[in-house]
Amino acid sequence: VTGVQTCALPIMYTHEILRNNYANDSFSWFDPVNRRNVPYDDNGHGTHCTGTAVGANGYGVAPGAKWISCKAFNYEGSALQRDLLDCFQFMLCPTSPSGSSKNCGKAPHVVNNSWSRGGGYTGFNSAINQWHNSDIVPVFANGNDGRQGCETVGSPADQNVIAVGATMRNDALTDFSS
Repeated sequence: VTGVQTCALPIMYTHEILRNNYANDSFSWFDPVNRRNVPYDDNGHGTHCTGTAVGANGYGVAPGAKWISCKAFNYEGSALQRDLLDCFQFMLCPTSPSGSSKNCGKAPHVVNNSWSRGGGYTGFNSAINQWHNSDIVPVFANGNDGRQGCETVGSPADQNVIAVGATMRNDALTDFSS
């Protein structure tokens, strides 16, 4: 994998397991929430998830992959629809922080999203289809509300994406995963 992105989550790009594979150019970061020019993590979740995906030193499943990011969630873990859609668009064709230039060649191959909302929501399908049409693989969390069984997966994980849930060491579903 040569390009992975964590959509909508802030990331501490200086973290010891992430700093060496941050793409670190004008098209690596976008923050529609606070408009900061360098990655930061005011919540912790984005750094954790990105470390699981691409962290070095035995932490990530794709430690050699470069990563970029977009922040749509605020420090409390809430996001506006428009900020999420801005991040979808950024991943499709990364834009410089000033918005003055785009480089669609910098789009990632895989987009990891550790967020969801109630099941059955189709408001992101057009953006997901654009990713598919651009050969970007969308990956989304099933949700963490602890409802288990059929039809408990949150959106967009219940759409045309790779859905991921959480398991324990014995491969049983965790009590918080959908």
